Parts: sequence; C-alpha cells; structure tokens
Amino acid sequence: MMRLARFLAQAGVASRRKSEDIIRGRHVAVNGRIVTIVGTNVDPANDSISVDGKRVSPETFVYYLVHKPVGYVCSAKQQGTDKLIIELVPKQPRVYPVGRLDKDSSGLVLLTNDGDLAMKLMHPRYGAEKKYEVTLVNSIPRASIERLLRGVRLREGIARADAVERLSGKKLHIVVHQGWHRQIRRMLGRLGHDIESLVRISEAGMTLSAMKPGEYRTIARNEITI
Repeated sequence: MMRLARFLAQAGVASRRKSEDIIRGRHVAVNGRIVTIVGTNVDPANDSISVDGKRVSPETFVYYLVHKPVGYVCSAKQQGTDKLIIELVPKQPRVYPVGRLDKDSSGLVLLTNDGDLAMKLMHPRYGAEKKYEVTLVNSIPRASIERLLRGVRLREGIARADAVERLSGKKLHIVVHQGWHRQIRRMLGRLGHDIESLVRISEAGMTLSAMKPGEYRTIARNEITI
C-alpha cells in the first residue's frame, strides 16, 4: 500500500505537492470513485487509478549510469547554451540527474525516475559515499592531507574527507559522503591547492569502470548499494 499522491508522483503525473492539489480538485478516481482525501492509501497492483478518466499505470523505473563529460551541467532544464546531461540518455522515460557534479568536473552521475532512491542518495542521513580522483596543479604536502581528514571549515560547517589516498605527488583519491556544492574544490581551495581535473569514479556501489566521457549504460537497482 502507498499514499495516492506518492503513486501519482512516481507515475509521472505531477510532483508530490501538485498531485495533492489534483486529488483535492476531484480529478482522481480509485476503482471508479472520485477521491478527494490526500491521505488515501492505494494498492497499485490491484486498484484502478485514473486522472480525468485516463488510467494511470505505475511507472517502470530506469537507472542510467552516465560518465558526464566536462562542460555538461547536471540539470533537466535548459540554462542558456549549456549542454545538459539528460541529452546523453534516451528521452523516454523522462529521468532526472541525482545530485550535482559541477560543469568543470567529469565522472559518474546517476539519472533515474525513481524519486525515492534519488532522495536516499542525496540525503546525508543515508551516508552514500562518493569517491573522486583529483589531479592538482602542484604537489600536495602531507599536512594538507591531514587537514582534509580532520576537517576544513566551509560556510555549511566542517567538511571532512572520509578517506584520502595519495596516488602520486599531485594525484589523490578522496572519499566523502556529505555531498555539499563543489565540496572537494572548496576544501582544497581553502588549503591553497588548485585543481587540474576532478573525476567522480564511484558512488554507492556504482563505478565508472571503462566508460568513456559521454557514454551511459543501464544498470539494475541492486547495483546501487543504498
């Protein structure tokens, strides 16, 4: 069983809040009867649900793992002349990027129509780990690595790396779970280090493997460990 508004949102009818308005407006019928109570529970497997007389079917969830190239933005809405990450996957069913990866960075981004999963991946409470490969302009000293682990003050609070592995003088693997906006760049910037390239290589069990920038592949829900 699930709430009617949640079912409508997951089926792609409208957002959760807009779905509630649609219910209150007497547009929704369950098993032939108009329903106006937002908290109504339905069984998608057995109940017949329609909006303005049109049957609504549960949406099949899809999961696209994309290797975002530098220069693309993680948005479903056009912003000027920016290239959108959604242009790299099929247009139907409609999907959305989960979380953000800034325009100047590349790497793993999940696109899906599974709203519940997206919420879990983005909410700090669930602790989804993200791993980045960072190449710096100059070599980084041990003291800076220790600071990343102890914490760097940003406007949201103290940002900490969960793990840091030095691959070479200028190359690191950094693991975080906080997911603040441009967090890695800002942490290293506060310590005086400029970034040459930043690539997200894994998140919540998903990995780029041998994917090239601009490529995508369809994955199963059980490949996402959250």
